[in-house]
Amino acid sequence: MQLGDTALDAVSKRIFELWFAEGGAPFEQDPAPGTVSRRLDGGVEPLSIEGCLVGGCLDSLSRLAGARVADVAAWRAAMGDDERPLWFFEVAELPPFELARALHGLRLAGWFDGAAGILFGRSAVAKEIASGGDFTEEHALQRALGDLPCPVLLDLDIGHVGPQWTIVQGALGRIDWQPGHATLSQFLA
Repeated sequence: MQLGDTALDAVSKRIFELWFAEGGAPFEQDPAPGTVSRRLDGGVEPLSIEGCLVGGCLDSLSRLAGARVADVAAWRAAMGDDERPLWFFEVAELPPFELARALHGLRLAGWFDGAAGILFGRSAVAKEIASGGDFTEEHALQRALGDLPCPVLLDLDIGHVGPQWTIVQGALGRIDWQPGHATLSQFLA
């Protein structure tokens, strides 16, 4: 779509308005009715996490670990001292063991070093695959990310399973979380 296109949906229109506005007004999105987010560590203390939003489909991004086109260490070095990535991911088709391998690969490649936090949308993997058997998605996330020093939030409105938030890559983002509820604010100007 082009700027000025009358076919822009309401969310896209609001993003463009904020992008070109003065004063840095945030683009805020609350969870859809029925969305119940949670912390990987099971904690209930409210959190506010701020960082540079970067991420996408883990099925695709995980294949870039170690590639020249995904030199996260160089990108992090170019960031300001007070800037940290706020990673967001969603899973389309990775069964639990592949999910664990993908996350371990990114972790070993340094992607999560110094991260402000990691956000996960609801998985699109069939429940009988994700939650069945002896090794579940929950196990994969715990094994790969459970001991990170940054917070990890799950079941957010991100990804292949609707409803979804609109996320602008590279925007300064803040997620305010309390048990069962998360609000994403993006600062575009």
